[in-house]
Amino acid sequence: MNKTQIKLLNLSRHQDLGSMSLRQIAKLVGVENKPQIIKHHLHQLEKAGYLKVSAKMLPRKKQDLYILVAEGLSMNLAEVREGITIEDGDFVIVDKTYKNPKDGDIIVAVIDNMGIIKRYKEDKQYNRIVLESVSTDNFMPIFIHKEDDFVISGKVIDVIKKNDK
Repeated sequence: MNKTQIKLLNLSRHQDLGSMSLRQIAKLVGVENKPQIIKHHLHQLEKAGYLKVSAKMLPRKKQDLYILVAEGLSMNLAEVREGITIEDGDFVIVDKTYKNPKDGDIIVAVIDNMGIIKRYKEDKQYNRIVLESVSTDNFMPIFIHKEDDFVISGKVIDVIKKNDK
């Protein structure tokens, strides 16, 4: 464990890190203006089991996020971050401000008033959007055309595994 990680652990014993921005935490541990270093070390501490980093630690405004529970196997191979996939029962953290996805983004879409998590792809040849499953099972893609009742509800930015509750 390095110096920054030790400082973070000590700070976590006396401060609610979830109520602070990454920049504020960086300043307190002596790496001012380096929030990405803090994010990295928090992730390392979480992986090692020293900290449980909540959705509050994400570098976004809390009011811009929502959480839903994944249901089914259609995204069980979709890596949201290294080694972390979306499995049945996991808590999926979504940034609702993200409304213009790029090819390959994992999004939450609402089709006919039903929310789904899928990988977004643009099919320019046929002027449509393709929503793909990323799964061990074989699921058919969903094809969206301009006239379809379709809304992008946000981008999946993280997953809290059901076993980490």
